[in-house]
Amino acid sequence: MARSYARFPRPADSYNRLNEDEFRRSMEIAMQEIARDIISGALGAEGAVAQGTPGARAELTSDFTVSTGSETTVDWDEVAFDDDSYWDNGDPERLTVSSDGLYLIHTLLVYEGAGNFAAGNRVYSRLYKNGAAVALHHEVAGTTQSLISTQLTYLDRASAGDYYDVRTFQNAGADRDIDETRAYFHIHRIGD
Repeated sequence: MARSYARFPRPADSYNRLNEDEFRRSMEIAMQEIARDIISGALGAEGAVAQGTPGARAELTSDFTVSTGSETTVDWDEVAFDDDSYWDNGDPERLTVSSDGLYLIHTLLVYEGAGNFAAGNRVYSRLYKNGAAVALHHEVAGTTQSLISTQLTYLDRASAGDYYDVRTFQNAGADRDIDETRAYFHIHRIGD
């Protein structure tokens, strides 16, 4: 039976009712709930994840422009934290694992701009592992919107040297920006 995450905000609907700090906090709480459920399902009742396991969070320092009609790889230009050299300035689009294990990967991209997305416009984010697509989240604007977002969470068993990147697409008819304050790419090693 699927679990409902009542506190999981939908940015396009709820952002206007929440300030940015409330929005980020509600996202963090929701992701903790999802991660807890994923971990308990993946590792079983006896499974345990050691505190302080390594992770990284890549972010943007300025809005990231995406051309209309073509898939674009997101170049992350800084990290909020990086416990195990996942991110490399030489390959800013990637997070690379250094040891075998079970990983939880999450990304959020919020496109911005007043009325930038008409009904029927779509965006997606796609997660790639070693150059092959492994996960997709797709959104279609139901009405004219100023915000539209994609986010995805992926649980994967990876080997040392495997890498992940995020690619995105939008078809609003002109270039659109991803809001630097509401975009990130997170990886966390949660088990062996």
